Amino acid sequence: HQKHDEKSALKYLMLALRIKEKQLGSMNSNTAITYNNLGSVYWRLKRYDDAIKYTEKSLDVYQATYGEQHPNSALERANLASIFADKGDLKKARDYYIKAIEVGKNSLGLSHPETAKAIDGMGTTYLTDGKIKLALPYFLLAYKLLSDTLDQNHSDVMLVYKHLQTVHKKMGV
Repeated sequence: HQKHDEKSALKYLMLALRIKEKQLGSMNSNTAITYNNLGSVYWRLKRYDDAIKYTEKSLDVYQATYGEQHPNSALERANLASIFADKGDLKKARDYYIKAIEVGKNSLGLSHPETAKAIDGMGTTYLTDGKIKLALPYFLLAYKLLSDTLDQNHSDVMLVYKHLQTVHKKMGV
């Protein structure tokens, strides 16, 4: 998957999934990791329905195993939000981002990079929707949180900075 060989990644992940489901069951956190990885590969392939299916399975396992307020639940919600955003369902993406931000804030803290990335994701849904004034506060907060915890040249900080540049350009600032 990290080498961008999705065909091989799917082959081996499906094999791993069959083994894990047989040995550990479908409601095991180790199986959830494979669901997550499958969702990620399908997302990269733009097979959004498959990506949603496996990412939702992973979320279901994490919620059943650790509870709704666990960091893994927040991360899976953010993943689902991103998939829905890429699929074009911005309302559903925002619903998932809201919950991901809430759970992330409660379990990881507001200043955690994963929470800040979910905040940035929420901003991108508004930017995509052309709602610049709604996007701006999310990008400002995400930039503040990320630049306080990460190096200024970190890719996450730079991404939010580019989002801010886009907003400022569209606003004529």
